[in-house]
Amino acid sequence: MSAFDQHVAAVTRNYYVNPRLDYRTVTGVNGPLVILDNIKGPKFSEIVTLTLGDGTQRKAQVLEISGKRAVVQVFEGTIGIDAKHTRCEFSGDVLKMPVSEDSLGRIFNGSGKPVDKGPPVLPEDYLDIQGQPINPSVRVYPREMIQTGISAIDTMNSVARGQKIPIFSAAGLPHNEIAAQICRQAGLVKRSGKGVNDDHDDNFAIVFAAMGVNMETASFFKRDFEESGSMERTTLFLNLADHPTIERIITPRLALTTAEYLAYQCEKHVLVILTDMSSYADALREVSAAREEVPGRRGYPGYMYTDLSTIYERAGRIAGRNGSITQIPILTMPNDDITHPIPDLTGYITEGQIYVDRQIHNRQIYPPINVLPSLSRLMKMAIGEGMTRDDHSEVSNQMYANYAIGKDVQAMKAVVGEEALSSEDKLYLEFLEKFEGKFIQQNYYENRDIFSSLEIGWSLLRTFPSNMLKRITEKTIKEYYSRQKHDENSGKSTFISPSNNNTQYKRMGERKVISKYYPPDFDPSKIPRAKGVKKHNTIKVVMMLPMSIRCNTCGEYIGRGTKFNSKKETVDGEEYLGLKVFRFYIRCRRCAAELAIKTDPKNSEYVCESGATRNYESWKETAEEKAERLKVEQEEKEDSMKALENRTLESKREMEILDGLDELRALNARNADVNTEQLLEYSLKKQQEIEEQQRQEEELVIQEMFYSKKEPTVKRIDEDDVDSKTTAIIMETKKVEPKKSILGSNVKVVKINNNINNNSNNNDSNNSNKETNESTSSSLFQYSSDDEDD
Repeated sequence: MSAFDQHVAAVTRNYYVNPRLDYRTVTGVNGPLVILDNIKGPKFSEIVTLTLGDGTQRKAQVLEISGKRAVVQVFEGTIGIDAKHTRCEFSGDVLKMPVSEDSLGRIFNGSGKPVDKGPPVLPEDYLDIQGQPINPSVRVYPREMIQTGISAIDTMNSVARGQKIPIFSAAGLPHNEIAAQICRQAGLVKRSGKGVNDDHDDNFAIVFAAMGVNMETASFFKRDFEESGSMERTTLFLNLADHPTIERIITPRLALTTAEYLAYQCEKHVLVILTDMSSYADALREVSAAREEVPGRRGYPGYMYTDLSTIYERAGRIAGRNGSITQIPILTMPNDDITHPIPDLTGYITEGQIYVDRQIHNRQIYPPINVLPSLSRLMKMAIGEGMTRDDHSEVSNQMYANYAIGKDVQAMKAVVGEEALSSEDKLYLEFLEKFEGKFIQQNYYENRDIFSSLEIGWSLLRTFPSNMLKRITEKTIKEYYSRQKHDENSGKSTFISPSNNNTQYKRMGERKVISKYYPPDFDPSKIPRAKGVKKHNTIKVVMMLPMSIRCNTCGEYIGRGTKFNSKKETVDGEEYLGLKVFRFYIRCRRCAAELAIKTDPKNSEYVCESGATRNYESWKETAEEKAERLKVEQEEKEDSMKALENRTLESKREMEILDGLDELRALNARNADVNTEQLLEYSLKKQQEIEEQQRQEEELVIQEMFYSKKEPTVKRIDEDDVDSKTTAIIMETKKVEPKKSILGSNVKVVKINNNINNNSNNNDSNNSNKETNESTSSSLFQYSSDDEDD
């Protein structure tokens, strides 16, 4: 079927074969979605025409099918849709884009309708906006370069034909200006003498799609393209911020469908610029929320990675076709967060990124592209001999390395100061300033081709001597390093080459592994000899005063850390554990009196030897500060309320201080020193007194229980006596001190023999024999301990 027949079939309909079926079964409206019921044979992605009660028609697409129920998304919005009077007609076909080569130079809205007041575009074909899947086996690796006219992109992050590389930007950064400049300046590399038919702009086209932009940005794009003349080769799609949200979902697909036709049917090299993909992702989140789907990270749908891949993966080259599709999507990172789901998922799919930096933008550098986090993974296949120039890769790598080292030196300079930097570090700082000021810095209307950018790069690399360019081969250095350089300021030409006079000095530096740079006019005879150490071991050094001192001559206070040019000498005959003692002589800045300071290694201190005294007061009130303080005090005295507040605050402060002192006193009392020997001796003595008192009480209890006051006391002998026959009854009076019992306080009377009462009451005790006494004494008492009783 020819294109004309397809056009006729699209505008006409065979109602005998496919009769029109109008449904009035709208059951609900939810955001951009309309729910239909009792639909016969709905198809996924089928196009539906909604006719409102006033005759207005709107296009919709089937988004979800459940039996006879269908959910459609309306491209023009759902405002004004009435469930009672709205009619729905199913077309039986998916959404297709009418494509033609005449679309170049035209402006369309987000739905693909012309908005430039021009005639309708006569389509040459109708293509599905979802695109046709490309067989991976027929994909061709991206090669050769697309020139953007921006040095930071072309030289450092070259874009290959068929590559997809995003621009990571943020709110407030000039990504719209960068996109317009790329669209105005982009083209193919001009290679003279090669005879290739694609090295001209007639074989190059641009498809530009803006999503969710305001009227000011849309007017800026249209005006810039029309004034620069780039509109003739550009197809522009504009989806404004006040347009329906659902329209943003099909805008990039309409643009890519047009690009596929121009690339694979018309065999053009097409550059597709999509801005802003963050608006597209937000529209995707809104539709997902209306469908009540389970949200993913930060509310975005879980299938956003798959959805973004259906857009990004449509870039590339196909075997057998001369055209190519190159994508540069632009997205704004919320809060400059590169870990946000939109840039995070985009980085997984695409082949690198171009990073727009806010700090560089704040230094008034345009375009503010930071080349260090930027990357083009397919750059190696787009540059080199036959495509750009043979030194492209080496120049790019060397500038990358020098710029990174310059950034490190700049950070180190902020810590140690410029005086502590070496000559090499200063060269890297100089390169850093030139790289940002001459190479990255570029006028908005300045179009640099790749060869001009490489020459600027070589002019920056000539800041270093040739032996410091480690990433460039000697062959390339001989060919490009000594080229004639034109001085734009003076209008003269100067030839840059190593001088023959200082060759021996360079070789000496290389032999000593010292990377020093000697300029061409270097003459060692003109350099004064360095001042050596004098005979009396005195040298001049720059020192910072290690303490605060006061001049004895003029009374000037000199603060700690003040820099002085001092004389340093070694004190003869003074050492401490092998450490030398040094003396420093400085001059007072006010009276020029000589002040002497000496080191004290024993106490790890400095000592004022003569001319000054050390000032231990860390702060000295000036006259102005004193006047200000007196003024404030006078105002407080005059203001009674202020004085009352001050007295209240002072009382609170005193109470807090007293509480703190009480806590300190209690803490000191608890931690006071204690004599442990005296404490132990006192505790032992106290225990002995308690035991003695208990023993006496036990003896008294026993005497009161078993003995009368007139009768003598019978005391038990010690158990350690061996000869029991020699034991006898010892008669003692109560005045005699009883012998210490070895049983202590745990003594109980278990059994008392009745014979003791008989013997005690017997008046004939003198007539008793020895056997009776022995039997009586052996049966007086029976003792048992608590353990035996238990």
